[in-house]
Amino acid sequence: MSAQSIAELCRNNRLQPGAEAVLDLIASRRLADPAHYRLRIEAERLALMADFAVLSCLDSLSFQAFDYQIDAAQTVLRRFRGRGLLCDEVGLGKTIEAGLVLKEYLLRRMVQRVLIITPPALVEQWREELASKFRLEGFVTSYEPAFRELGSSAWAAFPRVIASLA
Repeated sequence: MSAQSIAELCRNNRLQPGAEAVLDLIASRRLADPAHYRLRIEAERLALMADFAVLSCLDSLSFQAFDYQIDAAQTVLRRFRGRGLLCDEVGLGKTIEAGLVLKEYLLRRMVQRVLIITPPALVEQWREELASKFRLEGFVTSYEPAFRELGSSAWAAFPRVIASLA
């Protein structure tokens, strides 16, 4: 990018404060180490997302969550920092609320490992809903041969597990 094209860009667009200085650095090829750049970008991204007032995951869902489900997920994320117990009548969307919390944490890279504990009859339903509604793949169940063959080391080998206590 040349100095002339930077000047034209500045003239033709409303830039945020400091943007012209960044463009000057690009034009002069005085750039920081790529590792520092990536760290800075990640820090800025996290700073912008420090609050859970807006859930980033909503645009990536294959369905439209109800307002009460979004509110419940935001409450769990904001007030309880992800440590909440979701209790409600059958069919009102506890799986959806938990999925929203999980998807948001994964998008923000705030978790790397996931363990979902559910009644035995719901293990496959959880996996199917996470895949179809939240586009979350790669979950294994504690019933799968690959998981069972590893014994107690399976918990460390698989980062996304759906298990039952039964």
